[in-house]
Amino acid sequence: MLRLATAIRIKASPSGNQMEMMSPKTATCQLMTKSESVVDTSAILRSVSGTSHHLEDICKHTLGEGKTMKSEDAPRLWKEGKHLEVADYCLKDCQLVYDIWQHGKDEGFIKSRNAKTGVIDDIEVVW
Repeated sequence: MLRLATAIRIKASPSGNQMEMMSPKTATCQLMTKSESVVDTSAILRSVSGTSHHLEDICKHTLGEGKTMKSEDAPRLWKEGKHLEVADYCLKDCQLVYDIWQHGKDEGFIKSRNAKTGVIDDIEVVW
C-alpha cells in the first residue's frame, strides 16, 4: 500500500516556479478532477524507438544537463530529514521532463543513447 505524507504541487509562472505543500487528500482530489490532457512522453518514446529510455540519458544528450540525484537516493535522503533537497530534486525532474517535451515539440526530435549499439540517436517525436 502506498502512503503519502504530503504532496507537492508545482506551478509554472513567468516569474519562476512556485512550490506548495498539500495534504494527500487535497492532492488526490485535485488530480482526480483534472480534465486536462496528459502527454506520456515515456510511452511515446517506447512506441517510436521500441525500447525504454532513462530520463538522465535523454537530458544529458538532448539538453546537455542531467538530474540532480539518482531517484533511488530520494527515499533515503527523505528519511534523513533532507526534505528540501528531495523537493528540489522533484522540482528539477519536473522541469527536465517539461524541457524535453518542449525540445521535442519545437525541434521534432530528442536524443538518447541506443542501448544496443551505444550510438546517440535522434528520435523523431510528435507531441
